[in-house]
Amino acid sequence: MTGNRRMVKLVRNKKGKSANLLSIACQPRNISVSPAISTRLALLNIRSLVNKSLLVNDVIMTYDLDFLLLSETWLTECSCCAILNEAAPTNFSFMNKCRTGKKGGGVAAIFKSVFQCKEITLGDFSSFEYLCFFLKGDPKVLFLIIYRPPRYSGKFIDEFAELLSVICTDYNFFIITGDFNIHVDNNMDTNAKELSALLDTFGLLQHVKGPTHTRGHTLDLVISKGVNISSVDVKDLALSDHFCVFFDLQIIPNVQLTSVSVKRRYINENTSAKFMEAIAMSPTVSAESVDELLDQFNWKISNVMDAVAPIKTKTTLIRKKTPWRNTMMVKALKTECRKAECKWRKTKFQIHHDLYKISLCNFNYELVKARQRHFSEIINKNINNTRTLFAMVDKLTNPPKQIAPELLSTVKCNEFACFFSEKIQSIRALRSTDSGQIVKPRVQTKHGEAAFSCYAAQNWNKLPAELKSAPTVSIFKSKLKTLLFSCAYD
Repeated sequence: MTGNRRMVKLVRNKKGKSANLLSIACQPRNISVSPAISTRLALLNIRSLVNKSLLVNDVIMTYDLDFLLLSETWLTECSCCAILNEAAPTNFSFMNKCRTGKKGGGVAAIFKSVFQCKEITLGDFSSFEYLCFFLKGDPKVLFLIIYRPPRYSGKFIDEFAELLSVICTDYNFFIITGDFNIHVDNNMDTNAKELSALLDTFGLLQHVKGPTHTRGHTLDLVISKGVNISSVDVKDLALSDHFCVFFDLQIIPNVQLTSVSVKRRYINENTSAKFMEAIAMSPTVSAESVDELLDQFNWKISNVMDAVAPIKTKTTLIRKKTPWRNTMMVKALKTECRKAECKWRKTKFQIHHDLYKISLCNFNYELVKARQRHFSEIINKNINNTRTLFAMVDKLTNPPKQIAPELLSTVKCNEFACFFSEKIQSIRALRSTDSGQIVKPRVQTKHGEAAFSCYAAQNWNKLPAELKSAPTVSIFKSKLKTLLFSCAYD
């Protein structure tokens, strides 16, 4: 024991020389970080979405928006879904809050369905209306759309301060937008001073500079904390007496892309010649039975097709179409709107502004008629198909269905599959113990003991005519396209 203690003491007291130390170069870890993308958003007080739904739809597509935040939608509970379905382009979703008990008011958000958004509630407030949701991503951003009625209310600053205290405590990244009906451009306005002091207290930034109303005041605001907002632009769209506020948000969102993989062979005019050349060079098929002959034929054709026209996989996003926007009249009126808008923005004359609004009304009227004709044709074609009719009514009157985030998780899907796999294995294990007592029933065929032993041979001379009259996708689609086979046969 004494010798061991002395040895430990010597080792502890022994000092190493720095000359004997080697410097090992450390490689930095490659941490894969997804690049932040620029998300395009817009804020607009629409002042009744009821008769402007298709124009709003066109604005979203024209300016390639990811989010459109609306105030004063003037929607009711019974009609909100149908109108928002018209306003939302294909592959878009929406959220909304209607004013209860009175006309007017209301806020809504229209956004691309690939973004994962979840609506939340922060309490009830009497001086303003709001819609709150958060966008899942890196970071997770809270969105708050506010509409404050123009009538004076002494409770607004107190209730808004209470709301900010809740948000700033629970969230580090958020955006507050909406129509506050406060002239923040007027330094002498009492409400503007109180709002500015409140924003400074919580360390918030207000990004809108310049008028957002036809009377020259700044009413529509974009307030943020902890996020990168850029490219703020105020533009008059002639849809209401408020201007539209465009801005960009840098974020790494959690998107749920709905894609489909398509496998196909690309066949052109040279494929048949290559096919015949490859067939001629391949060995002759020979077999003792018909089944073996067919298997070898299929194997030979598959190998040749893989050589001259290999299967290629292409993944594409599922995009729904809006065919009523592609009619000649709609396109012509859209062109007229663009010409009128360019002339008005160039001259700034009131007469050109009025002409632009008239062209917008004509364009909106034709869009409504084209959409009605499109769905009328679907109804007439499927008048006896109740399944299609009910599906169409559900699509037009209800919000789009979203896939639960849990179903998009690979881990959750694997857990689900493992659970049922283990369950099936346990059931089979229990049944295997009693396998000696199980008597398999005799399966009776539909035609008794009759067998398909003979058939009439087909006339070889009729084969070319049958091939030419056959559709391009037929029984040959698994191995050989009908059109290619017909060309090769000739």
